[in-house]
Amino acid sequence: ITSAALDFIRLNLQVQSITTQDYVMASATRDLGDFKSPWATSPIGISIGAEYRDESSDYQPDAASQSGSSPGFGQTLPTRGRYDVSEAFAEAIVPLVENQPFAKAINLELGFRTSDYSTSGGVESYKYGADWEPLDGLRFRGMFQRAVRAANNGELYNPVTPGTGDLLVDPC
Repeated sequence: ITSAALDFIRLNLQVQSITTQDYVMASATRDLGDFKSPWATSPIGISIGAEYRDESSDYQPDAASQSGSSPGFGQTLPTRGRYDVSEAFAEAIVPLVENQPFAKAINLELGFRTSDYSTSGGVESYKYGADWEPLDGLRFRGMFQRAVRAANNGELYNPVTPGTGDLLVDPC
């Protein structure tokens, strides 16, 4: 190995990456007392709340990384970005039947969330389903959910790096 080859692979690379998340949440949970199904002894349980998140990232590679002279890594460019999201949610567990023949428990589960992202706007997600416990130790559960995932800072703000091909189409 020549000294030029060693110098090529012995580059001292340094990348500084800072990611921050500020998060505030408030929620209240309670049973609705006497408001219950006529076939159940347990009341309906509810939870309501609100959340706020502010996420930011700052990625600063050194000059060698930015120029692409780091062997095996290619060019890495700096990125910086942030977004915030405000959300409100409500969930409920509704005991429909309890302690009956072939129905130790039948419960309904409901949930709704509304989110407002500073980068992509508003969106709603929800869930609904039920579970049936015909006897102790055996439970069947079915759920339907609409889940939503917004783009993160890396997906929103990473630059197109030369030499990486057509990144307009995500291969995954």
